[in-house]
Parts: sequence; C-alpha cells; structure tokens
Amino acid sequence: MIEDAAMLLLLKEDRCLGWHPLYEKYSGMMYGSIMRLTDDKNLADKILTIIFLRIAKNGFALKDKELLYLKLLQFTCSITKEILAKQVMNGTPARPPAKFPLLDSIVFEAISFEDAFTEQLLTAEECRKKLHLEVTQMRLQMKNQPIHNKLN
Repeated sequence: MIEDAAMLLLLKEDRCLGWHPLYEKYSGMMYGSIMRLTDDKNLADKILTIIFLRIAKNGFALKDKELLYLKLLQFTCSITKEILAKQVMNGTPARPPAKFPLLDSIVFEAISFEDAFTEQLLTAEECRKKLHLEVTQMRLQMKNQPIHNKLN
C-alpha cells in the first residue's frame, strides 16, 4: 500500500495515481463518519462523492505534523454538517453515543490533538497510542461495510 506522503505528492502533482489508494485506504472511515451523522445511505454515498470531488477541485494541504486520516475525518465531518444543515430544517441530527471517544472529540468537536490529550489527562504518547487504537478499531469495523465506488 502506498504511504500517505507519496499519495499526497501524487495528488499534489495532479496525477490520477493517488486517488485510488486514497479512496481505498480512507473511504471506509470517511463513510463511517458520515453515517454517524445521517442514517440515509443514499445521502451518505452522495456526500462521500462530494467530498472527493471537493478535494479534487480545491486540493488538500496538510500542515507539517498533521495526520492525513485525522485531517480527512475533520474535512468529512465539516462537509457533512454543511450539507446536512442545508437539507435539514432542525439542524444536524444527533450522533449516536461515541464508540471512539478520543477520535470523536478530535473529529466531531474539532479540538486539537494537544487539547485532546490534556482533556483526557494523558501524555502525548499515550494519546497517540489511544488514537491509533481507536482508528484501527474503526477501520476494522468499517472494513466489511459495503460502500459504493462511485469514483471509478
């Protein structure tokens, strides 16, 4: 599997080679994040497509120490809320209880990594390990969930 740095370089150079690995590696997590905010699978498919189209149109920049999966999840959450706010008169639907509390706080509440480990009373290394564990669990959970590949 292609590394994140190489994938971002390919995307930055506007090569199509980076899109397939990006989609294969992260679309499950992104789709899962969307499904936490809406129960409508058709809408979730459309939102996922919109997100990838926006990344293609506007590019995707990371600061030096940001993690790609974390940035993608924050971007996914932001775009999903934006789309749902336009479609739902009563605001964003309530999320189910957090299965991944650290990841949810960073992605859905948009707190920084530093604030997350301070809030959780953890060291940076402990927080990084816990975040890695939650992301791994989320990947495993989403691995078997069917998604439609609308980009190919």
